Amino acid sequence: MDVLPDSYIEVIFNFGNDCHIDDAPLPPCYAANLLEKPFRLSTSGVLKTIGVRFFAWGFSALTGISLNKCVQPLADDWQQLRAGIEHVGDDEAVAKIQDHLKEYVSGAEQGVQSDAQQNPAQMLFASGGDIKIADLADDCHLSRRQLERKFQDAVGMSPKTLARRMRFEKVRDRLCGEPETDFLALALEYGFADQAHLSREFKYFSNRTLGEFQQQIRFMHAPLRYGVGFP
Repeated sequence: MDVLPDSYIEVIFNFGNDCHIDDAPLPPCYAANLLEKPFRLSTSGVLKTIGVRFFAWGFSALTGISLNKCVQPLADDWQQLRAGIEHVGDDEAVAKIQDHLKEYVSGAEQGVQSDAQQNPAQMLFASGGDIKIADLADDCHLSRRQLERKFQDAVGMSPKTLARRMRFEKVRDRLCGEPETDFLALALEYGFADQAHLSREFKYFSNRTLGEFQQQIRFMHAPLRYGVGFP
């Protein structure tokens, strides 16, 4: 199964059979960083997964964990959390995960800026990636260089790179819900220069053409379309 990129960081807890990415075994608990390309998951049997999704700027700010890999194993406290939720019901597992995250909140709040001008990543997210980087810098009262540094510190990438992921994600989700949407209309709606620009970006992030993705979506049951996983 291929997992496609998006604009979120996720913590994944795996239970059951072993899971692999490109033939390398995955740890039972890990953080999936912002992806540039799809990665392929495989398992030989039944696999149960619980995931926790974070905004791109939120994971490191909350947990203090710096991600430098596509898939990064998490430390002992997360492994202990996994052991504590393995044999409980879904509602209890969610409650235990929330309690675990609350332990990070008081320390993280001291470093969080409440002023929207100090959170350019959040402003970019609110725009859906549809804002010129120069305008974003002006809105934040920052130079272009200062904006780039803030993004690198908070997200690990440039604002333009995150904006590209956001726009890809919007197109992907739109096609998941409405597979017959016209590609040119999508390009115009989501700020691409033309259909060719959209096609290049979509192929870059998904390793699929728009037509190939559309065909896959047509044959998937509606409840599965938003799982961003494809055989």
